[in-house]
Parts: sequence; structure tokens; C-alpha cells
Amino acid sequence: MKEVRLYLVLLAALMVAAYLSWTHEDKAETETKVTLLDTPVESIEGLRFYTKTSTVVLSFRTEGEDRFPWFELKNSKKGRAFAGSDKVDELLKDFAPFEALRSLGKDLGKEELALTGLDEPERKLVVVLKGKEKVFEVGKRTAGARDHYVRAQGAPEVYLVASRILADLEFPEGKFMQRKLRDAEKTEVAKVAITAGPDTKVALQQNRLSTKDAFWATEDKPEDKDEALGNFIEKLEKLTATEYADDPRDFEAAVPVLEATWYSEGNETLGRVALRRKGEGKTATYFAKSPDSHLPVQVSRFTAEQLERDAASVLKD
Repeated sequence: MKEVRLYLVLLAALMVAAYLSWTHEDKAETETKVTLLDTPVESIEGLRFYTKTSTVVLSFRTEGEDRFPWFELKNSKKGRAFAGSDKVDELLKDFAPFEALRSLGKDLGKEELALTGLDEPERKLVVVLKGKEKVFEVGKRTAGARDHYVRAQGAPEVYLVASRILADLEFPEGKFMQRKLRDAEKTEVAKVAITAGPDTKVALQQNRLSTKDAFWATEDKPEDKDEALGNFIEKLEKLTATEYADDPRDFEAAVPVLEATWYSEGNETLGRVALRRKGEGKTATYFAKSPDSHLPVQVSRFTAEQLERDAASVLKD
């Protein structure tokens, strides 16, 4: 019995020690974070990330009263560009302030510096601020966590920067591309006007504030649920950008398929999408353009084909 009590006491002591160790390490890691660049997010005008084989440039463009993020990606094969989504705000906050997990010191020896890859750095980060630029050299990545060795250009001190921060910038398409063609909430939409060729139909969303009871109807039969029209609009709202068109002129030269405009109850325009097709059959490419995409994008051929095929029957009187 005494042995059991002794084991329980030892077990409790070990658990307390483990907890204290864990909380101490967590606190220590937080306290050792180092600020490499302290600036308000409003002062950042762009970011550039250079590697041996590619370049990523984030800047901002203006279209009317709208200011939006713009990415340009260049590599040995070809360049491409796309508008950024509102998630770019999260990216900018990672650089305002720009923080390292910890400092590795100023006095790394030649061999230690070589291990970090900063003896001959092949990557570079540029934070573009109002009136100036802040340049950081980026070395190798750590094993396991894949964090980055970083130092300010011309400075001896080496830091460790979290993997996610620079990885998001180096490969921005998956997270930051503006794929939505319209951004309004479904409950905001009171009606949609759809035109395909000579036919136009205005669809009314009834009970729009209720996810369960909402349905689509035509203007001439506002109380009758139109299943086919509802399915058509659902497909239309699923259209998203797969990539941005290499040449915007391809959209202008393509055959118009349909146009749709979303309106609020107060008749405010909530979104507009134009769908066009280049080519025929299985080799066809479908493009779309909207105020949210800013420039023409490619969309899923499968969904766009269904919309083109069904438009005539859905829109006829």
C-alpha cells in the first residue's frame, strides 16, 4: 500500500514538472520573438520575393474607386498574373510587424553561416514601403518545421522566420487568388437578370432571408417555385476562376454565352458576370469577367457547358 502511495506521489510530481516545463517553453518561445520590421500595415505598398527560378511581385492597382491587390509571377517557363482576394490583408499583417521566431546571433562562424545558406543567399524578400524598401536575405530552411533563415541585407544578425509567412508569399495562387466572380451574400440578393442571345429573364428570390424556405421564381409567376431556374442560378453562382486569362483579348474575341446581374432589394447592383466561349466542343475554353475578378478568367468547361446548353430552355417564355 505504501508503495502504491509512493508511486502516485511520484506520478503527480512528474505531471506537475511536465506541465511547468511545457508552459515555460511556450512562454520562452513567445518572449524570444524578435521584430525585424516594425511598420503599420497601411505603409506597405507591395512585396517582392525572389528565388533562383522565380519571382513573385505583389502590388496594388486602381480601377475607378476600387484599389485591389495584384500578383505577378515569373519563372523560366512563363509569366502569369492575377488579382488577389481579401485574404491578402492577412498576408500584409504578417509583415506589419515582420517578426522572427528568435535570433540566432550576430557571430555565426563561416561553417555555421554556410549551414544557414546565408553565406551565398539565393532568395530575397523586399518589403516596399512608402518612400523606401526594406530588403532581407533568405537562406535555407530548417529540417522538420521548414522555417527560414533570414537576415536584413548588410546586417550580421541571423534570425529564424516561421515557415508559413514566406511560403504563403512564395506560392500565392492557392490561397490568395481572387476566384470568386461575385462576393455578395445569398441573403442580400433579391433578383437576378439573365440574358442569353435574344432572351432575357428576371428571377426573383423569394423568402431570401430563410435558408430553408428561399426559392427562385419568375416575375410573371412570383409565388411559384421554378426548379429549373433555381438549378440554373445555382450552377451560375458556382462559377469560379481556375486561372486568369493569359491574354485579356481572348475574352473580347470569344463568343458571348450569357450575362447575369445580381440586384439587392433596393435595386443596387451586387454583382455582374459575363460568360464567353472560345472554340468548340471538347477543345472549347470558357472565359468569364466580373467587377470582382477585374480581368478575364478561365472557368470550368464542365459547368460553363451546362449553362450554355440549358440557357435557351430556362430563359424561354
